[in-house]
Amino acid sequence: SDVCSSDLPVYTALATMEAGTGDVAAARAEADSISEPRYRVATLIDVALTVGGRDGPAPARGLLLNAAEEARKLEERPTFARSNSLRAVAVGLAQFGWSADARATAAEVSDVRLRAEALWAVAASFAGNQDLVAAEQIRQQALADTASISSALDRTWVLCGAATAASRAGDTVGMRSAFARALEEARGIADAWARSQAMTRVSTALGVMH
Repeated sequence: SDVCSSDLPVYTALATMEAGTGDVAAARAEADSISEPRYRVATLIDVALTVGGRDGPAPARGLLLNAAEEARKLEERPTFARSNSLRAVAVGLAQFGWSADARATAAEVSDVRLRAEALWAVAASFAGNQDLVAAEQIRQQALADTASISSALDRTWVLCGAATAASRAGDTVGMRSAFARALEEARGIADAWARSQAMTRVSTALGVMH
């Protein structure tokens, strides 16, 4: 079927509802029925995350890797659909502990901000799996990508997301590192409105960290 952006939530809701009941085949069929590639990939990722949350990471891995295959076929511009989809796959794989797959997928993300977001999630995943050497290596890659983002507000946003993701993964080192840098970035913003937005994001991150 032809699906426009306004219809996507309906198709995604149907697919995730099927996935939530354990009917993976029906959920996959619903996702596959979407003709627009970027919407199909987005729905397939949502299905994978729902299945993983219900049945554990094993069945989600295949769905996410398949979503990555579909994402590689997408064009990058003007929507950054390819980078955004691969980022979502990498984050999903990292969330379920498939750290090596997540790392390989994150490396394919060409947009620097989206790659940084993916790499922070991958670093937290490796830390959660007690591979601290790999976690630190990837954390340094994530820091380098984050530093190359032109906007300080965007850098703060990415670092706050990294801190909360690390907190959820139990990665205390990553959480503290990302949060300290987020606070530093926010404090250094000269524009009052942007600094206010950045500090609000920092406060929100602090509220969910543990």
